[in-house]
Amino acid sequence: MGNTFACFSSDNKFQSHKYSCYMSDFEKRVYPLIDHIKLQKYQRSILKKRFAKLVLQYEELSTSVVWRYNICRIIISIGSMILPTLQTIQDSANVSDYKNYIYWSAIGTSLSVMTSNNLISMFELDKKYIMYCVTAEKLKSLGWKYFELSDMFAGKSHSDNWITFWNEIENIKKMQMLAEYSSHDDKASNNNNDNDDNNRSITYDSDIYSSDSEDHISPKKHHKKHHKKLSSFDIEAPSSIKIIESENNSEQHIENAIHNIKDELIDESLKKVI
Repeated sequence: MGNTFACFSSDNKFQSHKYSCYMSDFEKRVYPLIDHIKLQKYQRSILKKRFAKLVLQYEELSTSVVWRYNICRIIISIGSMILPTLQTIQDSANVSDYKNYIYWSAIGTSLSVMTSNNLISMFELDKKYIMYCVTAEKLKSLGWKYFELSDMFAGKSHSDNWITFWNEIENIKKMQMLAEYSSHDDKASNNNNDNDDNNRSITYDSDIYSSDSEDHISPKKHHKKHHKKLSSFDIEAPSSIKIIESENNSEQHIENAIHNIKDELIDESLKKVI
Protein backbone atom coordinates (compact mmCIF):
# COMPACT_ATOMS: atom_id res chain seq x y z
CA MET A 1 0.00 0.00 0.00
CA GLY A 2 2.89 2.34 0.74
CA ASN A 3 4.37 1.87 -2.73
CA THR A 4 0.99 2.53 -4.34
CA PHE A 5 0.54 5.72 -2.32
CA ALA A 6 4.09 6.76 -3.18
CA CYS A 7 3.24 6.51 -6.89
CA PHE A 8 1.02 9.54 -6.56
CA SER A 9 2.49 11.42 -3.60
CA SER A 10 6.21 11.63 -4.34
CA ASP A 11 7.57 15.07 -5.29
CA ASN A 12 11.18 14.10 -5.98
CA LYS A 13 11.57 13.98 -9.77
CA PHE A 14 14.42 11.42 -9.60
CA GLN A 15 12.72 9.15 -7.03
CA SER A 16 12.04 5.67 -8.41
CA HIS A 17 8.90 5.18 -6.26
CA LYS A 18 7.11 7.47 -8.67
CA TYR A 19 7.41 4.78 -11.36
CA SER A 20 6.90 1.71 -9.17
CA CYS A 21 3.36 0.83 -10.26
CA TYR A 22 3.32 -2.11 -12.72
CA MET A 23 6.97 -1.63 -13.70
CA SER A 24 10.08 -3.76 -13.47
CA ASP A 25 13.12 -2.85 -11.41
CA PHE A 26 15.00 -1.75 -14.53
CA GLU A 27 12.19 0.59 -15.61
CA LYS A 28 11.96 2.11 -12.13
CA ARG A 29 15.68 2.94 -12.19
CA VAL A 30 15.95 4.10 -15.81
CA TYR A 31 12.75 6.03 -16.51
CA PRO A 32 13.50 8.89 -14.05
CA LEU A 33 16.84 9.44 -15.79
CA ILE A 34 15.29 9.35 -19.26
CA ASP A 35 12.57 11.84 -18.30
CA HIS A 36 15.11 14.44 -17.15
CA ILE A 37 18.00 13.85 -19.53
CA LYS A 38 18.95 16.82 -21.72
CA LEU A 39 17.43 15.55 -24.95
CA GLN A 40 14.45 16.39 -27.07
CA LYS A 41 11.09 14.92 -26.19
CA TYR A 42 10.96 12.51 -29.14
CA GLN A 43 14.51 11.31 -28.33
CA ARG A 44 13.49 10.51 -24.76
CA SER A 45 10.48 8.68 -26.15
CA ILE A 46 12.78 6.62 -28.40
CA LEU A 47 14.90 5.67 -25.39
CA LYS A 48 11.81 4.34 -23.62
CA LYS A 49 10.21 2.62 -26.60
CA ARG A 50 13.34 1.11 -28.09
CA PHE A 51 16.17 0.85 -25.56
CA ALA A 52 14.19 0.11 -22.40
CA LYS A 53 11.75 -2.24 -24.12
CA LEU A 54 14.61 -4.07 -25.84
CA VAL A 55 16.27 -4.75 -22.48
CA LEU A 56 12.96 -5.93 -21.02
CA GLN A 57 12.40 -8.17 -24.04
CA TYR A 58 15.68 -10.01 -23.53
CA GLU A 59 15.08 -10.28 -19.80
CA GLU A 60 11.69 -11.88 -20.47
CA LEU A 61 13.19 -14.23 -23.07
CA SER A 62 15.91 -15.35 -20.68
CA THR A 63 13.34 -15.86 -17.91
CA SER A 64 11.06 -17.93 -20.17
CA VAL A 65 13.97 -20.08 -21.33
CA VAL A 66 15.57 -20.62 -17.93
CA TRP A 67 12.54 -22.21 -16.27
CA ARG A 68 12.09 -24.61 -19.18
CA TYR A 69 15.78 -25.47 -19.08
CA ASN A 70 15.73 -25.94 -15.30
CA ILE A 71 12.66 -28.19 -15.45
CA CYS A 72 14.31 -30.41 -18.07
CA ARG A 73 17.53 -30.55 -16.05
CA ILE A 74 15.64 -31.47 -12.87
CA ILE A 75 13.84 -34.29 -14.68
CA ILE A 76 17.14 -35.58 -16.10
CA SER A 77 18.94 -35.39 -12.74
CA ILE A 78 16.19 -37.04 -10.69
CA GLY A 79 15.34 -39.61 -13.37
CA SER A 80 18.97 -40.67 -13.81
CA MET A 81 19.12 -41.43 -10.07
CA ILE A 82 15.76 -43.18 -9.83
CA LEU A 83 16.04 -45.35 -12.95
CA PRO A 84 18.97 -47.57 -11.79
CA THR A 85 17.22 -48.14 -8.47
CA LEU A 86 14.00 -49.23 -10.15
CA GLN A 87 15.88 -51.59 -12.45
CA THR A 88 17.76 -53.05 -9.47
CA ILE A 89 14.71 -53.83 -7.31
CA GLN A 90 12.50 -54.90 -10.20
CA ASP A 91 13.42 -58.60 -9.93
CA SER A 92 13.55 -58.66 -6.15
CA ALA A 93 11.25 -61.10 -4.34
CA ASN A 94 10.36 -58.48 -1.73
CA VAL A 95 8.54 -56.35 -4.29
CA SER A 96 7.01 -59.12 -6.39
CA ASP A 97 3.52 -57.74 -5.75
CA TYR A 98 4.54 -54.39 -7.25
CA LYS A 99 6.60 -55.76 -10.12
CA ASN A 100 4.31 -54.40 -12.86
CA TYR A 101 4.13 -50.96 -11.26
CA ILE A 102 7.91 -50.81 -10.99
CA TYR A 103 8.29 -51.99 -14.58
CA TRP A 104 6.07 -49.27 -16.00
CA SER A 105 7.56 -46.67 -13.66
CA ALA A 106 11.03 -47.49 -15.00
CA ILE A 107 9.79 -47.14 -18.58
CA GLY A 108 8.10 -43.81 -17.81
CA THR A 109 11.20 -42.50 -16.06
CA SER A 110 13.43 -43.54 -18.95
CA LEU A 111 11.15 -41.86 -21.51
CA SER A 112 11.01 -38.68 -19.42
CA VAL A 113 14.80 -38.47 -19.20
CA MET A 114 15.28 -39.05 -22.92
CA THR A 115 12.53 -36.58 -23.84
CA SER A 116 13.95 -33.85 -21.60
CA ASN A 117 17.46 -34.36 -22.95
CA ASN A 118 16.21 -34.18 -26.54
CA LEU A 119 14.22 -31.02 -25.81
CA ILE A 120 17.34 -29.28 -24.48
CA SER A 121 19.42 -30.25 -27.49
CA MET A 122 16.68 -29.63 -30.06
CA PHE A 123 15.68 -26.14 -28.86
CA GLU A 124 19.20 -25.27 -27.57
CA LEU A 125 17.77 -24.04 -24.28
CA ASP A 126 21.14 -23.74 -22.56
CA LYS A 127 22.69 -21.70 -25.38
CA LYS A 128 19.66 -19.44 -25.71
CA TYR A 129 19.58 -18.70 -21.98
CA ILE A 130 23.24 -17.64 -21.99
CA MET A 131 22.79 -15.65 -25.20
CA TYR A 132 19.76 -13.70 -23.94
CA CYS A 133 21.34 -12.96 -20.57
CA VAL A 134 24.59 -11.74 -22.12
CA THR A 135 22.75 -9.55 -24.64
CA ALA A 136 20.58 -7.99 -21.90
CA GLU A 137 23.63 -7.22 -19.75
CA LYS A 138 25.48 -5.70 -22.72
CA LEU A 139 22.53 -3.40 -23.43
CA LYS A 140 22.28 -2.39 -19.78
CA SER A 141 26.00 -1.68 -19.56
CA LEU A 142 25.93 0.42 -22.73
CA GLY A 143 22.89 2.33 -21.49
CA TRP A 144 24.48 3.20 -18.17
CA LYS A 145 27.66 4.32 -19.91
CA TYR A 146 25.56 6.62 -22.08
CA PHE A 147 23.65 8.06 -19.11
CA GLU A 148 26.89 8.55 -17.15
CA LEU A 149 28.83 9.85 -20.20
CA SER A 150 31.69 7.48 -19.46
CA ASP A 151 33.99 5.23 -21.49
CA MET A 152 33.35 5.81 -25.22
CA PHE A 153 30.85 8.61 -24.48
CA ALA A 154 33.21 10.66 -22.29
CA GLY A 155 33.90 14.28 -23.23
CA LYS A 156 30.65 14.80 -25.18
CA SER A 157 27.05 15.55 -24.32
CA HIS A 158 24.13 13.17 -24.67
CA SER A 159 23.06 14.87 -27.88
CA ASP A 160 26.51 14.51 -29.43
CA ASN A 161 26.67 10.83 -28.48
CA TRP A 162 23.14 10.07 -29.74
CA ILE A 163 24.16 8.49 -33.07
CA THR A 164 27.10 6.59 -31.55
CA PHE A 165 24.86 5.17 -28.83
CA TRP A 166 22.25 3.86 -31.23
CA ASN A 167 24.85 2.45 -33.59
CA GLU A 168 26.17 0.36 -30.71
CA ILE A 169 22.66 -0.70 -29.71
CA GLU A 170 21.79 -1.88 -33.21
CA ASN A 171 25.15 -3.62 -33.54
CA ILE A 172 24.51 -5.62 -30.34
CA LYS A 173 21.05 -6.55 -31.62
CA LYS A 174 22.45 -7.56 -35.01
CA MET A 175 25.18 -9.74 -33.50
CA GLN A 176 22.63 -11.50 -31.30
CA MET A 177 20.37 -12.27 -34.27
CA LEU A 178 23.28 -13.56 -36.34
CA ALA A 179 24.49 -15.75 -33.51
CA GLU A 180 21.01 -17.20 -32.94
CA TYR A 181 20.05 -17.98 -36.52
CA SER A 182 23.48 -18.84 -37.90
CA SER A 183 23.60 -21.85 -35.56
CA HIS A 184 20.41 -23.21 -37.15
CA ASP A 185 21.79 -22.60 -40.64
CA ASP A 186 25.04 -24.36 -39.76
CA LYS A 187 23.15 -27.38 -38.48
CA ALA A 188 21.04 -27.54 -41.64
CA SER A 189 24.09 -27.19 -43.92
CA ASN A 190 25.99 -29.85 -41.96
CA ASN A 191 23.06 -32.25 -42.25
CA ASN A 192 22.83 -31.62 -46.01
CA ASN A 193 26.58 -32.17 -46.44
CA ASP A 194 26.39 -35.41 -44.49
CA ASN A 195 23.52 -36.61 -46.69
CA ASP A 196 25.46 -35.72 -49.85
CA ASP A 197 28.53 -37.56 -48.60
CA ASN A 198 26.44 -40.61 -47.79
CA ASN A 199 24.86 -40.57 -51.25
CA ARG A 200 28.27 -40.34 -52.91
CA SER A 201 29.74 -43.15 -50.82
CA ILE A 202 27.07 -45.74 -51.72
CA THR A 203 28.48 -48.61 -53.82
CA TYR A 204 27.14 -51.98 -54.82
CA ASP A 205 29.01 -55.25 -54.78
CA SER A 206 27.41 -56.33 -58.05
CA ASP A 207 28.96 -53.34 -59.85
CA ILE A 208 32.55 -54.13 -58.83
CA TYR A 209 34.60 -57.17 -59.75
CA SER A 210 38.33 -57.67 -59.75
CA SER A 211 40.62 -59.20 -62.39
CA ASP A 212 44.36 -59.44 -62.98
CA SER A 213 44.04 -58.19 -66.56
CA GLU A 214 43.73 -54.48 -67.22
CA ASP A 215 41.23 -55.18 -69.98
CA HIS A 216 38.64 -56.43 -67.48
CA ILE A 217 37.91 -53.21 -65.64
CA SER A 218 34.64 -52.71 -63.83
CA PRO A 219 32.12 -50.77 -65.95
CA LYS A 220 31.36 -48.55 -62.95
CA LYS A 221 35.05 -47.84 -62.30
CA HIS A 222 35.60 -47.16 -66.00
CA HIS A 223 32.65 -44.79 -65.95
CA LYS A 224 34.04 -42.91 -62.93
CA LYS A 225 37.48 -42.73 -64.48
CA HIS A 226 36.57 -41.28 -67.88
CA HIS A 227 33.38 -39.38 -67.23
CA LYS A 228 32.26 -36.52 -65.04
CA LYS A 229 30.32 -37.18 -61.89
CA LEU A 230 26.59 -37.38 -62.34
CA SER A 231 23.93 -36.36 -59.90
CA SER A 232 21.79 -38.96 -58.19
CA PHE A 233 18.98 -38.33 -60.72
CA ASP A 234 21.04 -38.21 -63.96
CA ILE A 235 21.46 -41.18 -66.27
CA GLU A 236 24.09 -40.95 -68.99
CA ALA A 237 23.18 -42.65 -72.28
CA PRO A 238 26.01 -44.57 -73.98
CA SER A 239 27.66 -42.73 -76.83
CA SER A 240 27.08 -44.20 -80.31
CA ILE A 241 30.60 -43.28 -81.39
CA LYS A 242 32.10 -45.25 -78.54
CA ILE A 243 29.90 -48.25 -79.36
CA ILE A 244 31.09 -48.20 -83.00
CA GLU A 245 34.72 -47.87 -81.90
CA SER A 246 34.38 -50.83 -79.54
CA GLU A 247 32.81 -52.94 -82.30
CA ASN A 248 35.62 -52.05 -84.73
CA ASN A 249 38.23 -52.93 -82.12
CA SER A 250 36.65 -56.34 -81.50
CA GLU A 251 36.50 -57.07 -85.25
CA GLN A 252 40.14 -56.09 -85.60
CA HIS A 253 41.10 -58.45 -82.76
CA ILE A 254 39.23 -61.31 -84.46
CA GLU A 255 40.90 -60.67 -87.83
CA ASN A 256 44.34 -60.56 -86.22
CA ALA A 257 43.66 -63.83 -84.44
CA ILE A 258 42.57 -65.51 -87.73
CA HIS A 259 45.69 -64.31 -89.53
CA ASN A 260 47.87 -65.61 -86.71
CA ILE A 261 46.20 -69.03 -86.90
CA LYS A 262 46.66 -69.15 -90.71
CA ASP A 263 50.34 -68.29 -90.39
CA GLU A 264 50.85 -71.03 -87.83
CA LEU A 265 49.12 -73.61 -90.07
CA ILE A 266 51.21 -72.61 -93.08
CA ASP A 267 54.39 -72.90 -91.06
CA GLU A 268 53.44 -76.36 -89.83
CA SER A 269 52.61 -77.57 -93.40
CA LEU A 270 55.92 -76.28 -94.71
CA LYS A 271 57.78 -78.11 -91.96
CA LYS A 272 56.02 -81.36 -92.90
CA VAL A 273 56.90 -80.96 -96.60
CA ILE A 274 60.52 -80.40 -95.77
